[in-house]
Amino acid sequence: MKFRAIGLVLAISLLTACGGHGFEGQWKMDAGKTTNKYMHMAGVDNTLTIGDDFIESEGTRVEMDIFTRESNDKNYLIFKTEDGREQGYEIIDNDTLISGRGFAAIRYKRM
Repeated sequence: MKFRAIGLVLAISLLTACGGHGFEGQWKMDAGKTTNKYMHMAGVDNTLTIGDDFIESEGTRVEMDIFTRESNDKNYLIFKTEDGREQGYEIIDNDTLISGRGFAAIRYKRM
């Protein structure tokens, strides 16, 4: 019986370690009321799909490493391309990410 319990704990631990970053799904861009209006008029698709190892927008999929990182008491969702470039989105909560800062900040909300 002990071996069975140990095996179950080991299996759960392995599955948790192999899991994604927790931010998989569709996200809707919110760049402010005015900007959203102009993007809609221009026909820009303001949704982003984040997968375990890719992002997809307007039919284009880019494979990359996606992981979380803590820095200066903030959490970030990091997108790392094959050539080593990184872009970080600040994690506000499980349903909100922010790309950029100040006036150029773009908020993404989970759909």
